[in-house]
Amino acid sequence: MRQWMRDIILITTVYRQNFVEPLADLLWILMIFLRRNLPLWLQAKPLPGANRLMKHLHKHGVPFALASNSLREYIDVKISLQKGWKEYFSVILGSDQVKSGKPSPDL
Repeated sequence: MRQWMRDIILITTVYRQNFVEPLADLLWILMIFLRRNLPLWLQAKPLPGANRLMKHLHKHGVPFALASNSLREYIDVKISLQKGWKEYFSVILGSDQVKSGKPSPDL
């Protein structure tokens, strides 16, 4: 068994013994989700020309907003992996910041 899996089992066991079980289950799901998705986020590359286009539009004062069904904290991680992108967006909203996510007009 890999170390990360042992760590997840240990943390979940401690939470179940000391806190409420649903919180331990939520923690388990979150850790599995991050374990599966973080390597994919680290490998993600912008489409060809995207960096150049964003830089050009930003230079000419075109405002950018980002609306995603991802949680805001995940958006921040994803954007931080692309050099300079965070500065391009004047507004960034995740699904946890609005009442209803996409395709609702809230987001």
